[in-house]
Amino acid sequence: MNIRLYSNENDYQMVCDWWTKRSMPILGSRVLQAVGYVAHEGDKDIACAWLYMDYASGVCWLNLFITNPEAPISQVIKAHDAIVNAFKLFAEIEQCVIMLAFYERPSLARLAVKQGFQVNHEHTTQLFMPLTPKEEAA
Repeated sequence: MNIRLYSNENDYQMVCDWWTKRSMPILGSRVLQAVGYVAHEGDKDIACAWLYMDYASGVCWLNLFITNPEAPISQVIKAHDAIVNAFKLFAEIEQCVIMLAFYERPSLARLAVKQGFQVNHEHTTQLFMPLTPKEEAA
């Protein structure tokens, strides 16, 4: 499994298509400006995720892991492993001391546990609230 950097210009429509096929909300491309990786085999994109960094605290978090709905589970597992390993290396180089991960599907969370993540709070629910940015005061 190979990894390449995510590009809003080249990959955003693909990710939007995956979200649509999975009946998930489409996020704006601005949300995806963190470090993003796409796992692929040849010319077939399998999965994508983003790593958000808080340099002040040394905390980073892996989020928005999405897979190609047509990819077989064997490729999804390999893609997940490759993305997590690439993010771990990147985060350690950037001096992060902890990487958090958020998953919608329990099966993906189990993959993360196999790679060394620990369940922090079993009954935690990840929530998000869309915001409408206000123009800066003149």
